[in-house]
Amino acid sequence: MEKFFIALILSFNLYASEVLFINETDEFTDEVELVLAVTSDDSNTIISKVVGAYCTTGIDEPYLLFNNGGLYTIDNYRTATFRFDKNEPYEQKFRVINNQLIALGKDPVNRFLNNLEKSESFVAKIEKVKGVLRFSKYGEVDSKVKNFRTAISELSKCNL
Repeated sequence: MEKFFIALILSFNLYASEVLFINETDEFTDEVELVLAVTSDDSNTIISKVVGAYCTTGIDEPYLLFNNGGLYTIDNYRTATFRFDKNEPYEQKFRVINNQLIALGKDPVNRFLNNLEKSESFVAKIEKVKGVLRFSKYGEVDSKVKNFRTAISELSKCNL
């Protein structure tokens, strides 16, 4: 998970989102870490704002992670709304863990990936939080999503 955030911090881009695909294996434990993440348009080296699909051999199922760079709450759950291009928005319920939003399971991950593949941009909003995060100009994501799906299919507990 640390590598995930280091990669996000290093992916500084002032004008557009960036799609990151990480597939790493720990040389001492053989633990695999898979990440497909999108940084927001205003993400920077100090505050990472990201939505991503994540899986590791130490966790039983894939999950969708949403970090807006500053969620501080005592709530156990929050709902986030996503709108890809000009399509109908949809809501996703998340658990709040360490001030990040986590949605466990194949369904939230697949829904996010399916929408990401067919879109050029999206917006996201967390309930009770001011502002909307924009993810735009991330270009062709098909190959990164395909690589993520292929890699995740090799992890039996995370197979989508």
